[in-house]
Amino acid sequence: MKEASGFVYLISVEGVTGAKLKTQSLTVRLIRAIKELSTIPIMVGFGVSKKEHAETLVVAGADGVVVGSAYARIYSKNLKNPFQKLDEVAKLAREIKSGCVEGYRKRIANYREVFQ
Repeated sequence: MKEASGFVYLISVEGVTGAKLKTQSLTVRLIRAIKELSTIPIMVGFGVSKKEHAETLVVAGADGVVVGSAYARIYSKNLKNPFQKLDEVAKLAREIKSGCVEGYRKRIANYREVFQ
């Protein structure tokens, strides 16, 4: 990890992008293992498409999430005029952000419990 810079992009599921994220203990274990080895931020992607996914991953130690296919699915519903889908994209972005914020809050609360 000494050679790495920027951030670590952790792929959370095996398979193709956009696959459903299952709260896999392997992904949580990988996040924690990377955190023990490095101070570089961890971004987790592949299969992240819901607020709950973001929250779970951030609670586990991820510094953020990467969402791609979930946005593409929204846009694909109206390829002739994708701008009509901007409200739906914005809604998902707010939900993902809310999941990250809630995940950070829970992670901080967990640390406080451990160190008090």
